[in-house]
Amino acid sequence: MEECNKDKVYDEYFKKLDDTRIFYLKQNRNYKILTYVILSIVVLCFITVIVLVFAGKDKINQYYNLIPLGIGFIAVIVFMVLNKIKIKQGIIDAGVYYQEKYSCLLNELEYVCNDKVTDKTFTYNGSFSIDEFEDAMYFKDILKCTSRNLLEGKINDEDFTQIDCALGIKPLDNSLDKILLSTKPKKDDHQMIPCLYGRMYRYNYKLEKNERVILTFVAHSTYNPTNTKELHKYENKEFKINDNIIVYASSKELVNEVLTDELKDLVNSFKFNDNVQGGFICFNNNGLYLAFNIKETTLELPIKKEKDRNVLIDLINLDNFVTSFCSTVKK
Repeated sequence: MEECNKDKVYDEYFKKLDDTRIFYLKQNRNYKILTYVILSIVVLCFITVIVLVFAGKDKINQYYNLIPLGIGFIAVIVFMVLNKIKIKQGIIDAGVYYQEKYSCLLNELEYVCNDKVTDKTFTYNGSFSIDEFEDAMYFKDILKCTSRNLLEGKINDEDFTQIDCALGIKPLDNSLDKILLSTKPKKDDHQMIPCLYGRMYRYNYKLEKNERVILTFVAHSTYNPTNTKELHKYENKEFKINDNIIVYASSKELVNEVLTDELKDLVNSFKFNDNVQGGFICFNNNGLYLAFNIKETTLELPIKKEKDRNVLIDLINLDNFVTSFCSTVKK
């Protein structure tokens, strides 16, 4: 791949993203202006008709004139209702277009200088099922999931997937063995707590059946695994990884086999920040999963002002870390 001039390319995409935002604001404003103009014309016409009806001196004719006035009044109401529906639909359509266009451009920006992922396709309405999220074997009893912005591609000719998501699980006891840092008291079983808001990545690197390795990052917003049956918890110093990483695995030998020195260097070098606030990595027989809690405003569409470029760079850096990790796993 030809060397990417990041500063130039990123600036071009930053402009495209903000142009898309400005175009949406103009569309939205034009629909509102159109609504006010139509309303003003209707009110003016209605007042004019009333003046003409009651300007006459013949009272009998005034009463007869009320008939077309009533018909006209009904027609005006019908027109306003239909027009409001049409304008409202126009505003909705403009919003949907903005979401899809902005998300597509953001996805392009994140990978425009990343040569590790090939054959990329992006689907704004793409999604994962609860079963697909539970295949990560980190959370169990997921009650609800929403997802969008599906990226599919290849890394080293193996399937790679990225999805933005929000997951909710059953409430748990306030225990560090079950839920880390953002602890919440146990509520009734019909409620749920958010466990992941951000992004999940999946790579086609599979262990044998019943083999699992989990790396949980101790960070501002990270939840401990709730699916730890038949796993052992190990001290991170046994594997020469940072203190902010908790290891769960089927066996110590498996951890040493899976975590090569290169992978250890990668996880040790990864830094969380205000935008990427926590996460975990799972190796199992379904694949390799990396998931990160991301600040809610980081993934929201900008409306009033341009998205902070440092926020976008943090997302790019996250993707670069994940794709480097996936491309480095031992085959």
